[in-house]
Amino acid sequence: MQTTPEVIYRFNPWPLVGFFVGMLSLCAVYWQLSGPPGLASTAFAIYLGGAVTFVALFVAFCWQFFVVKLLPDGIRSTDGLGRYHTVLWEKIRSVRIFCGFYHVQQGKFGKALMFPVFLARPNEFRADVISRTSEENPLRQFLQKMPSA
Repeated sequence: MQTTPEVIYRFNPWPLVGFFVGMLSLCAVYWQLSGPPGLASTAFAIYLGGAVTFVALFVAFCWQFFVVKLLPDGIRSTDGLGRYHTVLWEKIRSVRIFCGFYHVQQGKFGKALMFPVFLARPNEFRADVISRTSEENPLRQFLQKMPSA
C-alpha cells in the first residue's frame, strides 16, 4: 500500500459550456429567422434568461458532482446512477470509454465507475494514476495507450 495522499480531480466544464452556448446560439438564430417580433421580444428575453440560468446551474452542479478521488489504495467516483463507490486498484477488471465517460469495471455487477473523460487536469490525472498503480492495472494500461491531452 502506497502512502500517497488523496487527490481530487474535477471535470472540465468548458466543453459543456461550449456545447450549451452553441445550442443557445442556434436557437437564437432560429428565433430571429422565424419572423416577428424576433430577438427584441419579451418572450425571447425570458427564454434567454431562463436558458442561461439553467446552463449555469447545470454546469455548476456537474462541476460539483463529478468528482474523482484518487486514494492511496483505489479510486472513488460515481457509477452510472450517480452513486459513489470506491474501487481498489487491484479490483479493476477492465476500462473503456462509453459516451464520453470512463467506464471502470470491477468484479461486482452494477458497481462500475463512470466519470467524465474531460477532466480539468487530464495529464496530471494520467500521471497520478500511473504512479499509484502496478503495471498490470487495466486503468494504467488504458491511460498509457491514450494520447496525452
